[in-house]
Amino acid sequence: MLCNHNIYLKNVFDPQSMTPFAWDEDRRAVLRAELDAYYARLYGLTRNELRYILDPQDVYGPDFPGETFRVLKDNETAKYGEYRTRRLVLEAWDRLESTLGPIDPNRFINGDGFAQRNCPPGTEKSNLMSSSTTGWMSNQARLWSADSIFGRWRSDGNPCIGAGRGVTFDTQSTSLFYTAQGQLIYCGDRWNSEALDDSRYVWLPVQLNGERLEIAWKEHWQPLA
Repeated sequence: MLCNHNIYLKNVFDPQSMTPFAWDEDRRAVLRAELDAYYARLYGLTRNELRYILDPQDVYGPDFPGETFRVLKDNETAKYGEYRTRRLVLEAWDRLESTLGPIDPNRFINGDGFAQRNCPPGTEKSNLMSSSTTGWMSNQARLWSADSIFGRWRSDGNPCIGAGRGVTFDTQSTSLFYTAQGQLIYCGDRWNSEALDDSRYVWLPVQLNGERLEIAWKEHWQPLA
């Protein structure tokens, strides 16, 4: 927690008696929201970017395909009649902004912001690879791209090519990452439901075809040295 011990004591102990506060769910929700808003400021997010993280559909409308905290949103809507966390976090953000001023929305254009580092070399897009919810069974991957990490995301279909593309070469996508040499690598899970200790990771190089990422099966390959 990024706070000094005096702030911590103020939030945990009653300053009059120095005894712990009684459990208060509403008060804890406000404190959590204040921490969320504070960390969002530390990461340099704007209010609109924070809205996107809390609920992409709040920014782009109910037909937007992405979601973040759907279970939390559904549970709070059923219990409180609203997505309470979103309201509390944005209210806490507004209180911070009234004191500290707004975040510059152009802060990453000429700097070393993470929004730039998400774009593969040679493209101006951020990319996201996802799999479907089929338990341990392999399924077809889908690639998404956007001009910014905060959307709007567009479906680019299946990035895999060749034999085995329909089940992502018998894997489910785990991550895309760069090596120290700048090579983009796909990592996928290959589950063995009959012998879990024999489950494997599959690593494949990612190729850039124009601005589209593509993955082909390679029985043997060497990463860039």
